[in-house]
Amino acid sequence: MKTLIGIFGLITALIILPSAFADLPYEQEVEQTINIQIGNDGNIHVIHDIEYFEGSAKLEFLEGTRSNFDILCILCHQEKIYEFDNPDQIFEESEYVMFKQYPPVQDDFTVEYDLNDVIELNNGLWTWEFKSEDNPNFYFDEHDLIFFDGTPIDLTLKPGFSCKGNCNMVLEFFDNNESLSVASYDSEILIQSDDIISNFEIIGSNTVSFDTNKEHQLVIVKFPWGIFDNEYSNVYITERGVNPTEEDRLKKQTIQSVEHIQVIIRSTIVGNVIITNLNNLEQSESSEGGGCLIATAAYGSEMAPQVQFLREIRDNTVLQTQSGISFMTAFNQFYYSFSPTIADYERENPVFKEAVKVGLTPLLTSLTILNYVDIDTEQEMLGYGIGIIMLNIGMYFVAPAVVIIALKKIR
Repeated sequence: MKTLIGIFGLITALIILPSAFADLPYEQEVEQTINIQIGNDGNIHVIHDIEYFEGSAKLEFLEGTRSNFDILCILCHQEKIYEFDNPDQIFEESEYVMFKQYPPVQDDFTVEYDLNDVIELNNGLWTWEFKSEDNPNFYFDEHDLIFFDGTPIDLTLKPGFSCKGNCNMVLEFFDNNESLSVASYDSEILIQSDDIISNFEIIGSNTVSFDTNKEHQLVIVKFPWGIFDNEYSNVYITERGVNPTEEDRLKKQTIQSVEHIQVIIRSTIVGNVIITNLNNLEQSESSEGGGCLIATAAYGSEMAPQVQFLREIRDNTVLQTQSGISFMTAFNQFYYSFSPTIADYERENPVFKEAVKVGLTPLLTSLTILNYVDIDTEQEMLGYGIGIIMLNIGMYFVAPAVVIIALKKIR
């Protein structure tokens, strides 16, 4: 009889014990900030930054396969002030953790872990169907462009973005290994996509055409500066061999960077993408990082020492700082609005070409200063950059004005 009672008691305990652990008592849910760090290879690290609380509190983990639990707390492990929601106290099998109290002698209280098997890589595109009632912050290592429910977000000048409201969304970004998703075409046009691009062709000097391979295919067309015009260029998608109509025109989504203007297309059908009203496709002088059109036309070749010098200053000095990147992005938008016209006129008029050479000499001379200084901080870049800009204003505008005024006084 005692044996039967013992067996019955054991069975009862086995039934009740998991239920007890599955519903740990707590007084509140923690107030927190969730920071999600996404690495180059799709590695995800989650940090829960927990605010002070009184009494007991519950912290729910993000969905996914979790590993490498770490709690940055001096006394948490010794005093056992936390408890997982399973009888074996295994983190990987837990959905949440309950804290009996806020850890004493603690200013910063964080819980960290890695998240696996939640983000997928297909044809160079990472995709994460994320769901959370919290508003986490997302941070990325060396990713300048990400997509939040299809909306492009430019991260060139910021490390990440915050999710506002109920954060149920699809997060997408291309892998840094561009060989998985990028193809190069004529006129130095780059196309990045998560599926096959076929039948690429340049029609005349102002139209590009290519075919997509699936519905909702993500395509990024990277044009050198000066080719795509945000105001006049248009994007269409239609069936192959069918002339596009106004109904086939897509809303333009563009991101401007130092090197390119990126046109973002999400194909609504398996069809033919046509980009029209482009500028000077056949005569594009652009090179990696954008072409020095005026200097190239003046000195006759992209390999001319003066052109190479300008490119080296841009790539090796200016673009090494965030302030330099910001300046070049704004400058390119202004420069490529008129430089193709001036470059064409240089080729047609030798006298004008020589005049441009003379005009470029003070600029080249002032930029040589950057070869003799060390620029390691944003402040140094701003200081030297503003100084060179002021020097050029003096040479090109103030000095001639002084000479003209002096000549008028002599007369």
